[in-house]
Amino acid sequence: MMRKTARKKAKEEGKSIAAERIEILFALADKEALSGDIDLASQHVEAARRIAMKFNVRIPKQYRRKYCRYYHRYLLFGKNSNVRIVSPKKRVEVYCFSCRRKAYYPYVAEVRARRQASALRKAT
Repeated sequence: MMRKTARKKAKEEGKSIAAERIEILFALADKEALSGDIDLASQHVEAARRIAMKFNVRIPKQYRRKYCRYYHRYLLFGKNSNVRIVSPKKRVEVYCFSCRRKAYYPYVAEVRARRQASALRKAT
């Protein structure tokens, strides 16, 4: 019978292994999509999502933005998606050609960082 600390340690190890596998799968998805096989890249994304759900691990932001949040297909900009920057609303629109939906991502943090950098340059 496992003690609570041993069980907790095993669970943490499983989560770290799952995070590594997610990174590997997204690297494979990038490689396959760039070689032209978006279907295989989407299968890698689906496998990564299944691993994340099984081990209750969040997929990092840089990877979450690489696939359609509704249809779960790998997005290769220009091939199966379109990207636009909407300046008045301070957001990025990603249009998926497969499901014909838009995903919105804010870029307020980048604008704030740019303003602070320019304020520092003016002060010096």
